[in-house]
Amino acid sequence: SIVRVKTGEVPTVAIDSPAETDSFYLGDLIEVEITAGDSDGFLTQVLIYNGDTALGFAQLLGGDEYRYTLDTKSLISVEGSSVLAVGTINLMAEARDNSGNVVTSDFVAVDLQARPAGEIPTVDSFTLNVGGSVIASGGSFTSGESLEITVTASDTAPGTISYVEIFN
Repeated sequence: SIVRVKTGEVPTVAIDSPAETDSFYLGDLIEVEITAGDSDGFLTQVLIYNGDTALGFAQLLGGDEYRYTLDTKSLISVEGSSVLAVGTINLMAEARDNSGNVVTSDFVAVDLQARPAGEIPTVDSFTLNVGGSVIASGGSFTSGESLEITVTASDTAPGTISYVEIFN
């Protein structure tokens, strides 16, 4: 742990979960649970890192409990550089207090694996309806008309579909 003391007491910070050596699939959401506090003031931020790369700020849940949701799908690339890849993620939390004191947690190493080929979700059907009529691939419609998009997706055990994204 790194400790920088400006004035007063140093804050405390620890990652409660995930546990060391937990495994996740690329594309999963990882809930990072943190306990952090300051005995003689208040915390101004709790920041989560993968190694020395900042991932984002944890949200205060109440008391000294914080949470950061690591979306391993959306953080594959930030500003053209890889943030996450299959392998070990070295999670660390950094707490900063109102006096400028900064402390970091111990690293928690978790395993990020590629999802096995048989477990990749699939889009089974995609239908675009305009005014009750199905629009075929390459078809057109008039601007301002109401669109109804129907998507059917499936996943094999142990997965579930948490959301479907539609891109232009």
